[in-house]
Amino acid sequence: MGLEVDAARDEIIVANYGDSSVRFFPRTAEGDVEPVRMIKGDRTQIVGPVDVTVDPMRDELWVANYADHTALVFDRSASGNTAPKRILRNAPEGTPALAFTNASAAAYDSKRDALIVPNSVSVPRVSVFARLANGHMKPERVIEGQGTYLSRTMHGIAHDEINDEISIPVALGGAILVFRGGASGEEPPIRVIQGSRTRLIRPQTIAVDPVPDEILVGDTTARAIFVFDRTANGDVAPKRALYGEKTRLLDVVGVAVDPVRNIIVAASRSAATIGLLTFNRTDRGDVAPKTVIAGPRTGLAHFRQVAIDPGTGRIFLAQQSMREKLLEPYRLDRPRTREEFEEALEASTGRTGPGFIGVWNIDDNGDVPPRALIQGPASRLIAPGGVALNPKRGEVFAVDGGSSAYYAYVVPQFFNPQWLGAITAR
Repeated sequence: MGLEVDAARDEIIVANYGDSSVRFFPRTAEGDVEPVRMIKGDRTQIVGPVDVTVDPMRDELWVANYADHTALVFDRSASGNTAPKRILRNAPEGTPALAFTNASAAAYDSKRDALIVPNSVSVPRVSVFARLANGHMKPERVIEGQGTYLSRTMHGIAHDEINDEISIPVALGGAILVFRGGASGEEPPIRVIQGSRTRLIRPQTIAVDPVPDEILVGDTTARAIFVFDRTANGDVAPKRALYGEKTRLLDVVGVAVDPVRNIIVAASRSAATIGLLTFNRTDRGDVAPKTVIAGPRTGLAHFRQVAIDPGTGRIFLAQQSMREKLLEPYRLDRPRTREEFEEALEASTGRTGPGFIGVWNIDDNGDVPPRALIQGPASRLIAPGGVALNPKRGEVFAVDGGSSAYYAYVVPQFFNPQWLGAITAR
């Protein structure tokens, strides 16, 4: 993944995550060429390297491991299956590495009683943990490798419990990848939605609607929600799309569907509307939302994944921080005026602070404060970007990019239809 140019030796050094090696090439190498030497093997203790650097003063090579969070030091001229000179560790030897970083999405797999967590801006992988995992635990399995087509910047995930499939939007590839529910290792997706006809540019968030058998995808660059048949594959056009000025959609960073009430919920961020928007499931084109939860009393600012409990119609939102979105320089294709920027500055609350998991009812509308919050020092939340639900056991899972961890909360009252809210879990 990382590389370094060693000018003194006229070499390019590459940390090759895929096969846990460090490869050396002539600086002028071009095309499909063999490395002039390589450090690889069990004695090297190289496991998932993500970066390399040269210390010219001491004539040493440093290798950063991702898989066990160590730094290895070799002689600059090392080659083959050779042991490192020194090892720096951020935990005692043998301590498992969670191996997910800056995560901002999660899905609960009820079939396997497991939590599925994709990396965000980090090594392209998906980690699967047992529901009751606690502390420093290795994932039960991972999905990673070039054959998976995963890449950096995965901000969404959904598990379809009826068809036992995992769906992931890949923003940098403009694609939707669908895997078997039990996928592991370098297993390729069973379907890929990608191409010019899909209209996907940077898909960030995803949901599966089991009733009409559809996939819903929120795309921040397209400023839209696209709907595909669940079994769609290849370069296929969406069945319908929500987009346009009336929708008030811009940075669509979260999408969820309530199959009982036939409602789509979108978490969208713009300077004009920072909030939760609901639409009829079959809406298409430039239509106004049914309801809009937005305003200073909501506390909404910089959020991501949204989830719905169909049993109660409650909306759960992961907010990363209180930082408000700046006004975009353009409104669609028209530059904004100076007066618009001045009005936005006056309306800003200037709030700062850590994030939370907020709960609303699906029929809430307007400047409505959350009916419940998971927040505060005892919650250990810093910047939660992902949220997943296990209604059967009354559990809420929050994936926190600020601490590269996830937390489970037992809050059965949140899933009780008779509960009215107005409580904070701390």
